[in-house]
Parts: sequence; structure tokens; C-alpha cells
Amino acid sequence: MNTDGLRFWWLTLTNEAYFALIMLRRYLFDTLVGLIAMYLLFLVVFLGLRTFGGELTEGTLDAVVVGYIMWMFALLAYTGTAQSIIDEARQGTLEQLVMAPAGLCRLLVVRMIVGLMVTVIFTTCLLFLAMFSTGRWLEIPYLHSLGIILLGLPAVHGLGFAIAGIALVHKRVGAVSSIMQFVLIALVSLPAWPLSGVSLLPFAAAANTVNQLVTQQAEFPLWWYGFILLNGLFYLLAGLFVFRRFEGRAKSLNVLGHY
Repeated sequence: MNTDGLRFWWLTLTNEAYFALIMLRRYLFDTLVGLIAMYLLFLVVFLGLRTFGGELTEGTLDAVVVGYIMWMFALLAYTGTAQSIIDEARQGTLEQLVMAPAGLCRLLVVRMIVGLMVTVIFTTCLLFLAMFSTGRWLEIPYLHSLGIILLGLPAVHGLGFAIAGIALVHKRVGAVSSIMQFVLIALVSLPAWPLSGVSLLPFAAAANTVNQLVTQQAEFPLWWYGFILLNGLFYLLAGLFVFRRFEGRAKSLNVLGHY
């Protein structure tokens, strides 16, 4: 890639980051309400387990906190990708993005990168709120855990791209998105280590690795991190492929900007 190409990518990234910052500031009330709602959801889960599950041990409590944060990472990544495209179609601005110099696919990849940064900020706030509420302050290797999450999270974005592509043609996929919330719960709860068929599922290996790293101080071989990276890239590329196919289908049907 030449210098002009790198500069174009950088300008696209900075513009999208600035746009995301403006949207967060412009709709600050909605942003705060969303954060509070996610925190209240954790309290419901925590209090429900303590009420009906008896006294929680430290190990169980740690697993609940980490599992919830992994689910939030996955949920924010998925909705941030899928909902962004669906909203563009609803607002009638999707066709403008298609005709933009950067192209729709490049814009979506850049938005994914910006979304990752926003997701990290949101979930970090939720993590500290969750630990404050439970009184259980985890000893988390933050950089190590964050690195694993960033290796695996593109897989969830790939799912978001695939569902967004389907939405371009079929328009309403609210039921699918609702089901995906429970699918993501399953993915972050599965025992993906050691390597098995479950490990091949999107984000399962990354979520289980972080869970064991924090709750059991487990150690993993170097190849396992490479596997998590390949898993994330595979589902991301597969999701982009599905999105491009449905984008082409929507263009041929002349329904790209319809909702």
C-alpha cells in the first residue's frame, strides 16, 4: 500500500472516530441510559443468583463477573456493527455511503475499529461498576485479557456483518437480533479450552480463555493465541463475504436504500 492509500485510510479512521465522538456527545443522555441499563441488568443477574442460588463462592462470583463482561463485549460488538448498517438504511443514508470515495466495505471496517475502541471504554466502566457492586475486586491482567479479547472479537463483528447483509435484502431482522443475544450468551459460556469442536465457534475460545485466565490464573501455549486470531479473522472475512453478496443482491433488486 502506497503513502496515499495509508493517508486515505488514516483520514477515514479519524473522520469516523470524530463522528462517533459527536454522536456520543450529541446523544449523551441516551448513552448514559444505555450504560445504566446494562449495569442494572448485571444487578438483576447477580441478585437473582444470590437469592435463588444461595451464597455465592468467590470462584462463582468471579465467573459471573467475567462472563457478564465477555457477554457485554460480544453484544456491543455485534449490535454496533449490525445496528449501524440497519440504521443507515432506515435513515436513507446507506446509498450515500455506497457512493462515498472510501466505499461501503472500507467504511464498515473502519467503523468496526472505532467500535472496538468504544466497546473497550464501555465495558471497562461496566467492569468496575460490577466489581464495586459485588465487593469482589478481581486481579485482572488487563493488557493480557484485552489482547485476547481484541484477537477474538472480530468474529462477533463478522456475525454482525452477516446479519446486516441479510437486513439489506429482507429489511427486518429484529427477531434474529433478539435470538443472537442468547446465542452470544452461549458462546461466552462454552468450555472452549482445551481445543475441541466447541473452540471453532466464534469468540468462544477468546471468552473462555479470558475467563480461565482471570478466575483460575491459567496459562496457555503460544499457538492457542494464534488459533484465537485465526478464528476471529475467519468469521470476520466470512461475515464480510456474506455482506458483500447480499449487498450485490440488494443493488440488483434496487432495494439498497429501502427499509
